[in-house]
Amino acid sequence: QARCGISWSSMKVGKPEWAAGETVNILLQLRLEPDPGLPGVPLLGEYVTSEDDRAALAVLLASPELGYPVFLPPGVPPGRAAALRRAFGLLMKDPEFAMELARQRLDLSPMEGEKMQAMVAELYRSSPETIARVRELAVSRETR
Repeated sequence: QARCGISWSSMKVGKPEWAAGETVNILLQLRLEPDPGLPGVPLLGEYVTSEDDRAALAVLLASPELGYPVFLPPGVPPGRAAALRRAFGLLMKDPEFAMELARQRLDLSPMEGEKMQAMVAELYRSSPETIARVRELAVSRETR
């Protein structure tokens, strides 16, 4: 039996007994950066040898890395965006907020707004060849 695509944080909330013991064997992480809660579990990218496939994998795995972004529309004055980023950063460090997350067994791994913006900009710079490879990898063989 196997399951693919469940996030570590979802498993910790939905199946805490699996995450706490040796009930399941996690074979690899479908992420760009390793989850600190999964030491020793390799990343899928460690097995990808082709640079073209690495570029496609970066696009395919961007969504889990970006998580649930909070964003603003174009044209927001830079000062207002900076103030909102500061406020968000303060919330991420708030002890009461952290206690509530812990109570609900939820993880928090916020990404700085500047880093997220750079990541999205990099995705938009993906070559047409990379996007074609993403489509090839992401579409099931039955629908081709």
